[in-house]
Amino acid sequence: DPNTTEFDFNAPIFWERIHSYIPNYFTPEITDPNDGYAALHSSFDPPDSRIDWIISAPYHGSNFVLLHTGHPDPAMSFEDYESDYSKVFESSMISQEIFLYEGDVILGAYFFGTTDWIELSNPINYNDSASIFLEPVDPLSEPNTPIMLAQCDVATVGNYESTLSLSPGTDGWITFSHTIETDREGAYYFRCKVADVGDDTLLDSFLAVDGLRICRGGKPTTDFDDDCDVDLVDFSTFSEAWMDFCPDESFYDPNFYDPNDYPTPVADPNACLLADLDDNWFVDPNDLAFLFSEWGPRDSF
Repeated sequence: DPNTTEFDFNAPIFWERIHSYIPNYFTPEITDPNDGYAALHSSFDPPDSRIDWIISAPYHGSNFVLLHTGHPDPAMSFEDYESDYSKVFESSMISQEIFLYEGDVILGAYFFGTTDWIELSNPINYNDSASIFLEPVDPLSEPNTPIMLAQCDVATVGNYESTLSLSPGTDGWITFSHTIETDREGAYYFRCKVADVGDDTLLDSFLAVDGLRICRGGKPTTDFDDDCDVDLVDFSTFSEAWMDFCPDESFYDPNFYDPNDYPTPVADPNACLLADLDDNWFVDPNDLAFLFSEWGPRDSF
């Protein structure tokens, strides 16, 4: 949809677009030089009658980046694919080189959806997958193994399904976060990739990524909206549970919550989980003091 898609966008710093081609479907000896698909969307509704999921809105801001397998035009219907299958690619990936220090937190959100299915007799076949990972720039670094930040596949969401079925409360967006350890400081390629698996490039899978952020030196505890800052948005979340009773039913809590001895919690359980910072079962001035001790912007990008 040209009204919700921006193709020629200014990528942050530098995004290398990497794509994998397959030979022309009708003349296998020819490789079609089509670019993998990467564009900014404000929403996305795949044109496939077999599915009932959409990406209704970005996780943050006004756009998200969308990658997908298959045909260069994601608006083509399944019938269009069958009539013109001469230009297909089996994977798309964007990549940016970054440097991460000890204690840095890299975070974001993703949405994975598919128009594909897997065979019960051979679940590995057709199991299209998406991944977000850090790959060391120096292949001789030690350790030099990639750091997986997030991954998803058809087997996880189900045939013709998406992460919307896993997390409807967040409109299908799944968050991820990783803290860099002492021995992993260094330069990385930050990569987002979606790929066909098996001989099934006819059916597309999609990866949307949004809310990417690096919190230098760590993420504040009271940064509830994952933007690396503690501001009025976080205070608004905190205020939803102000002066409320928030008992912790965790097995590891030294206190024991018995609903016969205590009143029913009156706050939203999610707000309680965030706002009771000292785990004393009440959201009180002690928690507020801790929030204000972290107040303000942080070095992030």
